[in-house]
Formats: sequence, C-alpha cells, structure tokens
Amino acid sequence: MNRKYKIAVMGESNVGKTVFFGSYFHQVTDLSKGNYPVAIKSQASDDKITEIITQLFEKKQVVAGTDVRVDFSFSVDSLGMDIELVDLPGGFTTNRDYWDDEEVSKDLRNADGAFFFISAHDIIHNPSEALKINRAFADAISRIRANTQGEVKGRSDVPIWFIFTKGDTVPDVSVEILISQVPSLMDAAKKEQI
Repeated sequence: MNRKYKIAVMGESNVGKTVFFGSYFHQVTDLSKGNYPVAIKSQASDDKITEIITQLFEKKQVVAGTDVRVDFSFSVDSLGMDIELVDLPGGFTTNRDYWDDEEVSKDLRNADGAFFFISAHDIIHNPSEALKINRAFADAISRIRANTQGEVKGRSDVPIWFIFTKGDTVPDVSVEILISQVPSLMDAAKKEQI
C-alpha cells in the first residue's frame, strides 16, 4: 500500500505553476516515456495534463494559467507514494478571502509539504509586488507550521520548497541573490513553532 502525501501549491497568477507541472508530467508519464512513470488519479486530471502537455510540447504554445482548482494527484507505485496535488488559481494566493471559502486553509493545515512559486523577475524588477506575495506566503507558512490537534510543538518537520521562476528574465542573478532578497520568507520557512 502506498503512503499518502498532501502537497500544498501556491504562487501568483502567471508565475509558471501550470507550465512547471505540465513539464514535470511530460517527463514522468507514459506520454513522454519517462523513466519513473506516474499514474494520474482521475480521468479529468489525466485529460487536463494531456491538454497542457500537448499545448506546450506539440503545439509549442503558451499555456494559460488556471482559474479553477485543478487536481493533479498521482501515484508513483515504484516509490510507494500517492501524491495529492492541487494547482490553485494564482488569485487565491494573495486574496486571503478565498483561503477559507476554497479550502486553501485546510490544504495548508493538512499539508505534508509545500511548493511556493516565486517570480525571480518580480524580486529584482518589481520588489513591491514581490513583498505583497511574500507576506501572503509567510501567512501560508504560519498556517502550515501551526499547532494542530493539541500538539505541543508546531509542524516544523513539513518540508517547504521555493521554486524561483522566470529566471530567464534575470540571467545574471544567482539563486543566492534571490534568496537574499526574501529573508523574512526564508526565516518563516525555517522557524519552529512552539
């Protein structure tokens, strides 16, 4: 029996989440004959992933982001894993009114891991927009790390990954420089809750 993992995904509109996941599934599904095939959990998800892969790799077209929650859940039987993964519309990231209405808070509280997509372009060229996103991400991280079910300590063991996108727009900027521009976000990810 596979072990189940829930992964939270957050990122603003047009940051590249859908393209990232389309590229990932292109690499690991039978559609591209990947070495580590995955099994998509639902037909609707499979149809959406196939649509994204076709648009990206066959038609060579830009993929529009999503305006609804898209379930990308999959299994990797060779690794004994079931991954629950939902791509959220970017507008859900900064508009916290959606968080409770659309189950985002629940996704965060129950996450076994989280991906935060950050535009490298915004960090360098639009720091005020990056700051707004960072505040929302820090709030999301605090919800992930929060004490649940009467635990003495918060969930400091939940892995959090930051994925910098649009690096091609800032080719001379290193990951270290990007990280140095968002110290409060990095600190929030490391912080242990007591």
